[in-house]
Amino acid sequence: MEQAAMTRAAAKVGQDADYSENLETEQIVWSEAAVAMALTQSDTGLRCHYLASDATVSTETDELAIGNLFDGASANTDGPLSWLYLADNGSSATTACWQPHYPRLAPVIDAATQLSFPAYFTGELGAAGGVYRLLHLYLGYLNAGHRGFTLQCEISQRLYRAVAVFSWQQASNISDS
Repeated sequence: MEQAAMTRAAAKVGQDADYSENLETEQIVWSEAAVAMALTQSDTGLRCHYLASDATVSTETDELAIGNLFDGASANTDGPLSWLYLADNGSSATTACWQPHYPRLAPVIDAATQLSFPAYFTGELGAAGGVYRLLHLYLGYLNAGHRGFTLQCEISQRLYRAVAVFSWQQASNISDS
């Protein structure tokens, strides 16, 4: 009782107080990020061949959403994937969402397909992670490091799963499509 009274008194006068006895500990890693982009119309840039998402929440790591999204990407891609941007930040739960379904991409991957896990270099960026990975793959194409098709897979901890397939469109090729 005396300790609680002292804690309240310290808080009233603006001094540091220890509230740890009243807090539940959670395994949350807080992160903050911001990505600023200016979008303009252009005849050159990313072309989206496939885009699908699922907002069904599953408590099971062997969920069907990513498998179905990978099936859709395989069926709607006209060639092998050069790059896979997969949602992975070292969390085994995140990896478990996509890893069992990776074989469903077999029709569109080959020995030259490269994997990209930018979160291992940047750390967890929270809600800005997907936009950062999109910017990363955009710059890869812009700087001629990427060719062909790129798949981007996004998984949020609580709700959202999405897959998109991109390629680079040059201005001279737009009238040909």
